[in-house]
Amino acid sequence: MKCGCSAGIFVFRFVFWSEAPIGTTVCFYVSALPVGVFVRSLERNFSLSRSGQTFMSNSKHEAIGVIGLGIIGRGVSGNLRRKGFQVFVWNRTPRPVPNFVGSPAELAELCDYIQIFVSDDEALLHTVHRLSENLAPRHIVIGHSTVAPDSMRAAAEIVGGRGARFVEAPFTGSKIAAEKGELVYYTGGNEEVLRRARPILEASSKEIVEIGELGQATVIKIATNMVTAASVQATAEALAIVQALGVPLEKFVQAMQANASHSTTLAMKMPKMIQRDFEPHFSIKHMLKDIIQIANQLGLSHYLELGATAAAHDQLMEQMQWGRGDDDFSAVARKYLLETQSRDYGEPEPQLPEQEEQASPEAIAPGVEAAPVLAEISSLPSDVAATIDSTGNGKVNEALRWRGGFLTQLLRRGLQLRKLLGARLVQRGMTQPLQHKEGAFLDLSGRTTLRVTGSDRLRFLNGQITNDVRKAYEAVAIEACVLNAKGKMNAHVFVSAGPECFWIDADPELREALPARLERYVIADDVQIEDDTDRFSIFHVLSQTAPNLSDCRIVSVRRFADPGWDVWTDAARHDGISQQLLSAFDPVDSAAAETMRIEQGIPRWGCELTNEIIPIEANLEERTVDYEKGCYIGQEVISRIKMSGQTNKRLRGLISLDDVPLKAGMRLVSMAEKGKAAGWITSATRSEKIGKEIALGYVKRGLNNPGVNLDALAPENSGAVVAIPVQIVSLPFL
Repeated sequence: MKCGCSAGIFVFRFVFWSEAPIGTTVCFYVSALPVGVFVRSLERNFSLSRSGQTFMSNSKHEAIGVIGLGIIGRGVSGNLRRKGFQVFVWNRTPRPVPNFVGSPAELAELCDYIQIFVSDDEALLHTVHRLSENLAPRHIVIGHSTVAPDSMRAAAEIVGGRGARFVEAPFTGSKIAAEKGELVYYTGGNEEVLRRARPILEASSKEIVEIGELGQATVIKIATNMVTAASVQATAEALAIVQALGVPLEKFVQAMQANASHSTTLAMKMPKMIQRDFEPHFSIKHMLKDIIQIANQLGLSHYLELGATAAAHDQLMEQMQWGRGDDDFSAVARKYLLETQSRDYGEPEPQLPEQEEQASPEAIAPGVEAAPVLAEISSLPSDVAATIDSTGNGKVNEALRWRGGFLTQLLRRGLQLRKLLGARLVQRGMTQPLQHKEGAFLDLSGRTTLRVTGSDRLRFLNGQITNDVRKAYEAVAIEACVLNAKGKMNAHVFVSAGPECFWIDADPELREALPARLERYVIADDVQIEDDTDRFSIFHVLSQTAPNLSDCRIVSVRRFADPGWDVWTDAARHDGISQQLLSAFDPVDSAAAETMRIEQGIPRWGCELTNEIIPIEANLEERTVDYEKGCYIGQEVISRIKMSGQTNKRLRGLISLDDVPLKAGMRLVSMAEKGKAAGWITSATRSEKIGKEIALGYVKRGLNNPGVNLDALAPENSGAVVAIPVQIVSLPFL
């Protein structure tokens, strides 16, 4: 036996000799394990017979490996321990928990059964690759991630390549279900392998639903999440109507309990939505990943219009942009339930998380008086108007209090309308009364923000992104893409320099996937990647000159057709900086920004940009690719396309010839080619500047020249016009 010790962690290498033939040895190596854990694992795994040839496993006390210690992974590992299993765990970020090992490969040395709870496709495949170093026919790997069906099948293929077996088992249920061992697993794969894995799954579940072949259980999981997201969004809107008309919210809860559409999800979410309790059980960022990065892509690939899913996505994205990605997905109710009401659900009334939610009507918007706001509202109910103090100071009398703050809500809606109309006027190129502001600004807070440090940071990043990092300065950001080996996009990013670091900002949906993708290639480099998303707020100003703000980082960057300026500030100063910008620039809301983006032909992650798109197909070559910088992952594919000058498809502009609205997900066909499939629409809007219904979409080679006419097909059962004639135009539209 050889033994080494460092900070209370022992490293052992045991070599056993028995009565086996001369020269036969059995070697077992474990690193970074507490000595007690090592000894217990030794007792479990090895029972040497007198011949030294037989190893017996005690099935009653199998050692189970759990990878991923998020909300679900923690709950599952706790249930396994309570059921008598010996549990070893690993997480990308080390945790001070029992039996934490040094790597996935080390976990495979200790455990025959391994459960994987990681967040996305990239993390699943990366984890399985690391596991595969030590996988053998004795192993059964259980994949619980909600990922694309192809990714689940790819993981199974990697595992099978080592002779091990794979079970697909995504789940439904959140924090409480995981803690109580009441998850529901949807399973796919070989029946015999599932039979062997069932006792492990039963330890943390109340039901196991066998679906079928590998990949099919994942489809079911994605579909159920689509229903869940849409039902919670509909409930938030229904609560808003009930509250606005003065009906007690608890009456709605009571009515729903007797309604056929009631569900376990609504029973759990409604009281918390009303109480504004958004402690995460299933976070916004994870729901967004499921319904945009997976469901949306599946819908596009099968030419399906997913209207309810798209609506739920928009509201979740709005919360994400406010930096609330870690809240429970039921936080969409925050937009609708502007006041709390007293109720009794057996729990104390929670404190509102934001002070402004308790503000009086006079304090709704500092610097904006109530009278101009009311002037923008066409009419007020007579019983409300009668309660406003004649001096116009916005006070309400006692008779209005039972309405649960109806006037406050009305004033808030008025302010939202005021901002929306202002943004629309900016978008449409119209002049507002008393116009005096010098530009516009957008709130980009919530974007993923990474800080890259270390002496090898420049060389490392230049090997990961398509643009040249040396062009990035403290006051100038570059646009770039992160690719996989096939030249397809993993991320769309902006990079700027800082003191001894580089800053990367990307779309909110990439908060987990992007750092995992970058860290995958940090091998022997002096590079550290830190997630600083919660530390900063980012605004983007569209102006000829830089905004004059103190104690902010101002960066020149081109996010739209015209150059602009990013304003980086501490998250704690978000509201103050927003007010300063509001005094000098017009706000642009998300709807106006989306129209402007489409008019300018700017691709967006989750719409035009996905893991199946090559940057050149999205017209990003000029903005994001440097052909002189040297090697980076995916470069070979990009260089080959440059030499050939051809792509399979291209992002194009589309105009509805009959001015019929277009929608994302519509498929494009060429009637001149007997209905030949031509592509699909990714984003659509009405442009008041052009006076047309317009869209962005990918069109196949040979059919994507400007002036070509195609038909956009709506689903036959949608009630819409079945075929809409469109014409391809060059981008940008304007």
